[in-house]
Amino acid sequence: LTGLGLMAGGASWAGGGDLPVVGRLDTTGTAMRVAGAGDLAFVASWELEIIDVSVPSAPRKLGGYQPAWAPQDVIPAGHLVYVLPYTGVEIVDLSNPEAPRKVGGYEGQSQMGGLALADEHLYVAALNAGLRVLDVSNPGEVQLAGAFTELPQRTSEVAISGNLACVAVGPAGIRMIDVSNPADPQLTGSIDALDNVFTVSMSGEHAYVGDGHSLQVIDISDPTNPRRVGGCALKSFKSFANDVAVSGDFVYVAAQAEGLVVVDVSDPTHPTKVAGNASFNALGVAVEGDRVYVAADTDGLLIFDAFPLPRVSARTPQSPGSPLTLTVSGRPGHHVQLQRSNDLRRWETFHELTLGEDPTDVEETEANLPSHRFYRAVKE
Repeated sequence: LTGLGLMAGGASWAGGGDLPVVGRLDTTGTAMRVAGAGDLAFVASWELEIIDVSVPSAPRKLGGYQPAWAPQDVIPAGHLVYVLPYTGVEIVDLSNPEAPRKVGGYEGQSQMGGLALADEHLYVAALNAGLRVLDVSNPGEVQLAGAFTELPQRTSEVAISGNLACVAVGPAGIRMIDVSNPADPQLTGSIDALDNVFTVSMSGEHAYVGDGHSLQVIDISDPTNPRRVGGCALKSFKSFANDVAVSGDFVYVAAQAEGLVVVDVSDPTHPTKVAGNASFNALGVAVEGDRVYVAADTDGLLIFDAFPLPRVSARTPQSPGSPLTLTVSGRPGHHVQLQRSNDLRRWETFHELTLGEDPTDVEETEANLPSHRFYRAVKE
């Protein structure tokens, strides 16, 4: 065996080029934001669009809801979905997804930017009016529970983790706010040395910040002293981190003209771009289970496989005639085809398996191996 190529694959992606689209659906208007819950995806376009994604390769629209203004953000929770039009919040009952109906809401006094939900409280980034905390325990009678108004203008998005809120405030960076008492939120810390923070997501001890033309990783283990520990530049000035979503060791960036960008943050000090697809304009992104949903502007809803995609490595035979051992790893429960090719054009499936918690060894048993051979693991 004088030549060996190893690749990773999700759908038909082979470690290079664009990450393939698994499914797509045109929307009634520009797809701005997206969320997922179970077998449903929710797209904020000119209306709230409710989409059945139980078959990711063939999504279909079930119904729609028209709020007072075009929705800016959407959060599903059980049989309800919280929709953010221009100046308020509308709560929609999805017991019948084909006929959604409004059951409550809250009318604000300024433009709203983003939503986050924790327990029975909804946190609203009110662009020019700081952070609003709404009690949504009774959807029919939403009450203002608290507010933190000492924020710069451009309060565009909020993320919640436990009793901590991270608020994106544009050129002023981010603010960390203690919301253990929703009636009296308190500022705990801030970081200003950023470019133009538009979006933020939190996971564990880190916040992942869409900072203009880059993704920044912020250590928030000490909320009184958040600090930047790593960053990853996007491709060009046309790329803008419009939305971010995190799942495990990967951050998904809706990077406008650069499309979807996947960043490995397993080492927060050295985030690394590992995949992407720049064939569309990405405005919103969400991860639900092993699917990634992208609000792709005029291209509607796009669906991708979530990372980690299956990986294959090899151990060189110790002696002539010994079998080649391939090691396959990836997300437990995924069904994978192990394929081989001599020319990267024609691929043959020679083994199928279901991934477990530990990597799986597979022996290449063909007796007469060619001088060059390529292998890839492809998720079914």
